[in-house]
Amino acid sequence: MKMTFNMPVQVYYGKGCILEHADNFGKCGRRAIVITDHISFTATGADKDIIRALEEQKIEYMIYDGVESNPTIENVRKGAEASRAFHADFVVSVGGGSSLDTAKAVALLSRQDAPDEELFRTAFTEDVLPIIAVPTTSGTGSEVTPYAMIIDSKRGTKNNLKQQTFFSKFAFVDPRYTMTMPRGVAVNTSIDAMTHAMESIFAKTTNPLVQAIAYESIGTMAKAFPNMLKNKLTAEDHENMALASVMAGMVVSQTRTTILHGASYPLTSHKHIAHGRAMALIIANYMRFTAKYEPDVIDRLMRTMNMKDLDEFCRTMSTLVGDIKEEERLTPEEIEKFTEEVMASHNLTNTRVPVTRDDVVAIFHYE
Repeated sequence: MKMTFNMPVQVYYGKGCILEHADNFGKCGRRAIVITDHISFTATGADKDIIRALEEQKIEYMIYDGVESNPTIENVRKGAEASRAFHADFVVSVGGGSSLDTAKAVALLSRQDAPDEELFRTAFTEDVLPIIAVPTTSGTGSEVTPYAMIIDSKRGTKNNLKQQTFFSKFAFVDPRYTMTMPRGVAVNTSIDAMTHAMESIFAKTTNPLVQAIAYESIGTMAKAFPNMLKNKLTAEDHENMALASVMAGMVVSQTRTTILHGASYPLTSHKHIAHGRAMALIIANYMRFTAKYEPDVIDRLMRTMNMKDLDEFCRTMSTLVGDIKEEERLTPEEIEKFTEEVMASHNLTNTRVPVTRDDVVAIFHYE
């Protein structure tokens, strides 16, 4: 057997980890741009620790809080312009997946460039600003992946801007910053994290080391579901969710995603459904599809989550998802269009089991 596992990120996990290891900020440079949205930096309390760490290290900083949900090329270019104008030495990303992904693109475009139409095909050099990542949700795992999901508004597509240099230099995972998440965000991001771990198991590129971490991630995340169903998440639940998300990010960074993520992208780019919510809407159908080919793996996943069977899992997901909004429903024409996109995606080729067009159509019938 041959396999690889590359995880170059120095991860610090736990309460107060930023201030305990503030000297690492100074290792990245003397001028920092903080990339965030207009809520995450202050509402979570991360601002106090980050600013104190920067000031202790005598680092000049500016805050760019213009990140949009599901960032576009235009959005990340604005951040890069601010970074270049400030002459930033490094980037501090704070927030959920949108902020962390935007920061990666900013780190790249602060030093290099390419036309919009070539952005996702250009072979960039390793000249990228160092990144420090501070997640405030427990879902994307972007703090430990080399991926940045960016929307091309002109084409109406969601694209993976992947660079090995996108791995953060340091990631500070403090579960306290996730405790202000609204219930809907907690539900959607936790399901997104769980799909990362699941897809790393179902991917063609999986390996035993990946699977060991993935099952641990899934079991850890599932511990929070009973209280999540009751809308009574505890501090311990948030700790488990944050840890599970990091582990899930680590494994999906090794394998990439499968048809499940591929099916979510049109929902985000065309229907403007938040990524985590898109994953939540289709995960039950994806698991039913996979069970046709790998029932033993599905059974193990159910045991790992302390669930009786796949039906209980699907009921749990349905309860967490709640009512499907009218604007989230798909017309036959949309299902046809989205299916064509998915059948042409790289996610299809990374899926270990055979996927037909009818399978994709069935995944999109989530009503």
